[in-house]
Amino acid sequence: CTGIAFKGSGTNLAAIVIASDNNPNLNPRKLYIDNVFGEAKPVTVAEVRDDGAWTPSLSKLHFSFDPAPCAGEYRYAVGTTAGGTNVRGWTICGQATDVLATGLSLTQNQNYYMSVEVGTGNDTWGGWVSSNGIKVAPGVTIQEAKALADGTDPDTKAIRGKAVSAVFSGFFYIQDTAGHSGIKILSPASVAAGDEVDVCGVMQGSDAERYLDCTGNPVMTTTPGPGIPPAAAMSAVSLGGTELNSYTPGVVGGVGTNNIGLHVTVFGNVTALGSGFFYLDDGSAPSDPRIDPGTGQPYVGVRILSSASVGLDEYWTATGVSTLESDSGNLIRTVRAANAQRMQ
Repeated sequence: CTGIAFKGSGTNLAAIVIASDNNPNLNPRKLYIDNVFGEAKPVTVAEVRDDGAWTPSLSKLHFSFDPAPCAGEYRYAVGTTAGGTNVRGWTICGQATDVLATGLSLTQNQNYYMSVEVGTGNDTWGGWVSSNGIKVAPGVTIQEAKALADGTDPDTKAIRGKAVSAVFSGFFYIQDTAGHSGIKILSPASVAAGDEVDVCGVMQGSDAERYLDCTGNPVMTTTPGPGIPPAAAMSAVSLGGTELNSYTPGVVGGVGTNNIGLHVTVFGNVTALGSGFFYLDDGSAPSDPRIDPGTGQPYVGVRILSSASVGLDEYWTATGVSTLESDSGNLIRTVRAANAQRMQ
């Protein structure tokens, strides 16, 4: 299948004759018809789309393109220049138009280009079309990310090889597979608790809950992952902890190590009920500065964000993520529960 372009001017298409100057030695060969000639055009894809400006992974790149007419198959290459093949030479991908190239050896802060050619049969290929380039974000640990000020696009950082601990609408949490550091990831990406992910974005949330804003950047997922990180049993008074650094505060009355973003389990008696939340106290009786409208006194215990059907004075456990809420300038202990259960 070959595209034909007609060129010329003043053409009398009602009286077309084949001219005598059809020269087989011309390359590309041109067949003149009166003063119109047809010239073979290579079949190509319209464009190659990558995942944006930044990617987090050192071994994977994702790209896609729309099907081309008459395509028998496609092949792709990866390079540090448009059309380049120095990272991966031409590789057949069949009829796939959405490709995740794996097993690559990529370098931080380097731009990479994915190029695609269309196979039209008999081992012939159209001209290549390249993506506009995507850069691998420099990597940091979770603790290093929390030590960064709120940033903009040039400050994009990657956090690699972490386990997803909990998933909520529009965001999820990741955690070290060996260690006790977790962080919120703002992203619409579809992930499951227990997956391994590489993410990239800019830090936000100074003076509140820190998070990596990955909006517009890909999340690279590896499944099966390491599984959900074990939840750390946490006393109510220890939840949240003290200030980590000048950008990452603790909670009001915080005790011990900062644990915002950590996968935790808390337990205790239900001391108060609200719309979409309840309070648990394990006897350590941390005070919440907000006022319980039922008693007119400050809440006692830890606020649990959950839609579970709970009764006062029942004994419950809640497993989720240590987070915080802001009220009148106070940062208050909170658990964003993924699971809550009544204990008999």
